[in-house]
Amino acid sequence: MKRLFFPILALLLAVLLGIQASQRTPMPVTRGDIINDNQITTQPSSNRLRVGTYNIHSGKGHDEGTTLEAIAAVLGNPPLDIIGLQEVTGQLAADGNQASELAAMLELGWLYAPTRNKPFSADFGSALLSRFPVQSYAITPLLHERRTASNTRTSRAHRNIISVTLDILNTPVKVFITHLDRGPLRLEQLQDVINTFRQHPHAILMGDLNSRHDDAPLQTLLAAGEASDAIAATAGAEDINKRIDWILTRGFNIIAGGSHPKGVSDHPQFWVELELDTTATDSSGPTAQ
Repeated sequence: MKRLFFPILALLLAVLLGIQASQRTPMPVTRGDIINDNQITTQPSSNRLRVGTYNIHSGKGHDEGTTLEAIAAVLGNPPLDIIGLQEVTGQLAADGNQASELAAMLELGWLYAPTRNKPFSADFGSALLSRFPVQSYAITPLLHERRTASNTRTSRAHRNIISVTLDILNTPVKVFITHLDRGPLRLEQLQDVINTFRQHPHAILMGDLNSRHDDAPLQTLLAAGEASDAIAATAGAEDINKRIDWILTRGFNIIAGGSHPKGVSDHPQFWVELELDTTATDSSGPTAQ
């Protein structure tokens, strides 16, 4: 019996470690990492800006081998002022993350917002890259579990939303970046995000929403004229019913836009050029800050 004790103990420890390693827990959502360096970020000099969204698939590529340099090349052509990134990975055994590395290549400020921590694995989440100083920011978890008397619905993964305030020529602009889960709470997450976005007269919501044009929350928002689908406005109706990456705007005129096809990532990259509409007001009351 004594001979079996240590092998059995070792087996039990291995099983416990395996269970622990498979568990995903949410990261603290009070802050990410941000660079407030005036030598990197610059104050806006006009009422126009270029923004883009890109699910970088942790740099794994799709049809071709990918490096962060290749992703930076996509994000730099044309140069963008505000970038929302999804599926960004941190370092397992060192400081830093893919957002900070891309920011260094593009000479932008950055904010990394990991959504979960898995033992023995690198963390993972979304990020903001910015040419402009950030006035304030928050990282808020999205709905993860909904309990009712009859059942409990749980998202497949923890997700969050990054919200930052920029000052564009003395006008506060809210930028929201998120990556919705594909689980049973997706539409409720989408509605919550839209409700937050629509509170601000000058706002940009971008990211991988895992939602298509015919999903009810998006249909209702766009049909009411409360937001513009900036990608559709510049790319037309091509693949509109298949696209799950979005740039939604309030209080902006849409000037131009473009995209980069799948290959460097398993998602296309989208960008738009916007012009601040200073006549936009908050129909529900005073301008939201």
